[in-house]
Amino acid sequence: MGTNSQVGAARDAHGLGAQAQSSREPSPESASQLEIGDALRESEARLQALLGSLDDLAFELDRDGVYLGVWTARAELLVAPSGQLLGHSTRQMLGDELGGTIVNAIRRALSSGTSESIEYSLDLPSGTRWFQARITPIIGQREPQTVCLLVRDITETRMAEQARHRAEARLRHAATHDSLTGLLNRSQFHQDLGLALARRRRADEGFALLILDVDHFKEINDTFGHPVGDSALREVARRLRIATRVGDSLGRLGGDEFGVILPNANDDDAVIAARRVSELLEDPIDAGGAQVRVGISTGIALCPRDGSDAESLIRKADAAMYEAKRAKAQ
Repeated sequence: MGTNSQVGAARDAHGLGAQAQSSREPSPESASQLEIGDALRESEARLQALLGSLDDLAFELDRDGVYLGVWTARAELLVAPSGQLLGHSTRQMLGDELGGTIVNAIRRALSSGTSESIEYSLDLPSGTRWFQARITPIIGQREPQTVCLLVRDITETRMAEQARHRAEARLRHAATHDSLTGLLNRSQFHQDLGLALARRRRADEGFALLILDVDHFKEINDTFGHPVGDSALREVARRLRIATRVGDSLGRLGGDEFGVILPNANDDDAVIAARRVSELLEDPIDAGGAQVRVGISTGIALCPRDGSDAESLIRKADAAMYEAKRAKAQ
């Protein structure tokens, strides 16, 4: 009995001691949990600060595209203040087309567990901006239901690419077109003539070649000066465009000489085209303030009637054009 009482007393004393100690300081396990909680809060604060300092835009969205979080240092790139985005969907804020595209990408990412990338543009108060977005499932959930949408403004890159493409297009145009009139240059016209001959051999498709020369153009230059002459040539080119059809090749061969290729054309088609050109040039041309009248002489060659190679056709059309000039001079 005595022994049992002493043991019980000892237990009571030890238990009270333990209670007293617990009331004075946390247990090691409790202290560890507090430290972990503090570390998590500090880590989250650092993460929030980091996300908030990004030039990129970071969003957390659910599978329906509802905004759950918004972080960025560039609020001017948002379609609405972050507070207005939260709780609303991409369809509501960006429209059905773009918003739906993002939702579809979110669901693909959640289904596959891999990232999705899209590019899109937005009309903002500062102008149209281009964005590149990467959508990545947020791990740590048994079945991820939310994604991180990281969006980068690529407007400057896109503008630089567009400027480069425009410059390349200008270079390609300059390599194939006459700088004064904008028509095909001599080199490109001859390439088109080669293509017409290739079609002739492949599909048995004839065509007409017209060589046109402006009458008395030297007198216009001598009387009014080269600026007026250049202006007159530009207007002749404009009227030639009106006279020709879509699919015809129209070029300036040099000086006051022009060429036209009429695909799948016979002699009647060529005569009608030449007559249409002459009629369009009957009205005087206002060239740099001077009223000038121009005529045009046209030579026609038909493939295959007048030749089956470029040299033969050009020689035939040139001869016919000079014959037309001589006939006018008589």
